Amino acid sequence: MNLRLKFYLLVFILLVKPSYTFAIDQYKFVARWGRYWSVETSSQPQVRNPGHARKREEIRDIARDREGNVYLLVETRVQKFNSHGKFILEWGGGEKSRFNRPSGLAVDEKGYVYVADSANHRVLKFNSTGTYITQWGERGNGRGTFNSPCGLAVDSRFIYVADSANHRIQKFTLQGQYIGQWGREGNKKGEFIFPHGLAIDKDFLYVADTGNHRIQTFTTEGKYKGQWGYYGQKEGQFNYPFGLVVHSKYVYVADSGNHRIQKFSRKGKYITQWNVQSPFPHALMVDKSEYIYVVDSSSKYAYRFTPEGQYVSTWPYEESIAWFNGPGGMAIDGKYIYVADMGNHRIQKFDLGGALIAVWGAKGTGEGEFNSPGDVAVDSTGYVYVADTGNHRIQKFSAKGEYISRWGSKGTEEGRFNSPYGLGIDSQDNIYVADTGNHRIQKFTSQGVFLLAWGEEGAGEGQLGYPRDIAIDSSDSVYVADSENYRIEKFSSTGDYLTQWGKEGSREGEFLFPQGLAVDSSDTVYVADMFNHRVQKFSSEGFFITQWGKVGKEEGQFNGPWGVAVDDLGYVYVSESMNHRIQKFQYVLVMK
Repeated sequence: MNLRLKFYLLVFILLVKPSYTFAIDQYKFVARWGRYWSVETSSQPQVRNPGHARKREEIRDIARDREGNVYLLVETRVQKFNSHGKFILEWGGGEKSRFNRPSGLAVDEKGYVYVADSANHRVLKFNSTGTYITQWGERGNGRGTFNSPCGLAVDSRFIYVADSANHRIQKFTLQGQYIGQWGREGNKKGEFIFPHGLAIDKDFLYVADTGNHRIQTFTTEGKYKGQWGYYGQKEGQFNYPFGLVVHSKYVYVADSGNHRIQKFSRKGKYITQWNVQSPFPHALMVDKSEYIYVVDSSSKYAYRFTPEGQYVSTWPYEESIAWFNGPGGMAIDGKYIYVADMGNHRIQKFDLGGALIAVWGAKGTGEGEFNSPGDVAVDSTGYVYVADTGNHRIQKFSAKGEYISRWGSKGTEEGRFNSPYGLGIDSQDNIYVADTGNHRIQKFTSQGVFLLAWGEEGAGEGQLGYPRDIAIDSSDSVYVADSENYRIEKFSSTGDYLTQWGKEGSREGEFLFPQGLAVDSSDTVYVADMFNHRVQKFSSEGFFITQWGKVGKEEGQFNGPWGVAVDDLGYVYVSESMNHRIQKFQYVLVMK
């Protein structure tokens, strides 16, 4: 090349400066949810300054309609929420809906809402959007008049009113026409002292006879059928029972003065109880998922419990907090995300926006109980599998948390486990288990029938060092977080070794204890790099693509990321074992 040509080439490079465009994968923070709480230290967490989206007064009663919408009666109005706790509308304070110390709420099968407006001594009726329909009653002790009406119960034809200060029950049509009444002041059968809560079940009406510290039952025509309870603090005794609800085979009673909920058979046989650690629980409701809602007169929340009395959450969800104690592995079924809440020995189910849907499990060794569950997986038909790590077994549930089956126990033989931490499911719904303490992978049918196993302790190809998680791609290739070897290994569905990547370190493609794995619809692999406090993204052959995160508590930062999951739209969810929360990220392609 002559000097003149070299000169022109140099001028071109310096002046023209050809540019290049690069596409860079990035992940943008979208949302987070969760706070620390241990089920072993308190029956329910205390909410302090949660940053309410809406200012609400104290809740006086709670009810739901057939679609699952929930209505709250507060000091001056009615509020309506959908089944996930999203606020819909409210009413009260208008010319025809000005309440004075309302205390009773009911919804009929057509969605009409009834309010016992106690200090105005009347009952009001509205449609489901809060439009005034009618009202009836005034202060008095004659037919159709009231003295501080409180509890309401409604069936397909009639509404029943606890006319509390008149010590009686009155019955009306749904349009407010008087039908009949029964009861008077006293402590004999069929008599009352300030009856409050009502619940109806087919042909029977249950009455919380508050001043007599008992529950009485009647036919819907007012014929006395039975009673149970008297004043005291022991099982089956009461101290001013205010609210009650009947569901399935059981009656739940808000034993207000004893600060507890008691559960009975419909005939009054004591079953169990639980404390609610609130000054005055007084109203109850059961939702479509069979969770018990407890309303306390001093609280701006309802509290949700399982039918066995395990605390679930505050409610409404838009003002509640998801509580975790070391959240671990996660799974997504398209609409919902399941989280193994390890330290609280339970599974929590959320929608993809973080609204709590269901919770099940408690510490123990029985069916449906857990000991530090490390992971959760969902098959193509919606069944949920849990790696019950501390109990050395796998449990299978319905999507609602109903127990189905289990398999495994501690040991080294086929089908037995030593602290299984991770799960994966292939296209045929076969279950792969990271049998961590045995340094191997085991494969089962969805019924728990053993198929094969591979791996042994070591650092060579196909060997494993305390494998912690599994992910499976569209070709049923199996990726294993070989945690103590600081690498990812890839196998065929029959356990044949294919490839590996990673080593100990903090640079791109290196790991400090890879804990969680996920594969998206494009067979891209995501790794929760636990002690590097980041997520790394790779091709299916292990080529590094991108990473995000550093140690911290702010948005997009991590402290001990444990689980990772990807939904159908490409959003990435990361559970943090030490920040006790879930973070959600969105994929963004940046051009540079």
